[in-house]
Amino acid sequence: MLLSTNIFLSMVVLLCLTILSQTTYAHPSPSKRQLPGITLSPNLTCGRLLSPTQTYFCPTHAPCCSYHGYCGSSDAYCNTLAGCQSSHSNPTVPACHAPIDKVTASPNGKCGRMFEMTWGYRCPEGEEEEVLLWKYTRSL
Repeated sequence: MLLSTNIFLSMVVLLCLTILSQTTYAHPSPSKRQLPGITLSPNLTCGRLLSPTQTYFCPTHAPCCSYHGYCGSSDAYCNTLAGCQSSHSNPTVPACHAPIDKVTASPNGKCGRMFEMTWGYRCPEGEEEEVLLWKYTRSL
């Protein structure tokens, strides 16, 4: 009985491995991915920075294409409010994202209860929210 159970389990595992090896996935590896008119960036530039016809998408180690057309992984590159270009970010890993209230640090000093008293970016370390609000409103 034990021998037949082991044989059965071995056959099930073999069948599963065969099926998995023949399955295609929605996000193949970037080296095998072919997108019309879009290629992997050779120098961490992306988007339509170089010319209107040539476009690059970002590699997995720097998946986000910034507003200015450079690949990176920090909020300055990946934050949608900072202009992350999802169409040229890496399609195989999570890339562009919205800021998380009270968690994402402000890239430009605008933070806290701004814009109709709702929370937004977390203020940079060592600075009080009210001071930054005053600095921001005074610079307008």
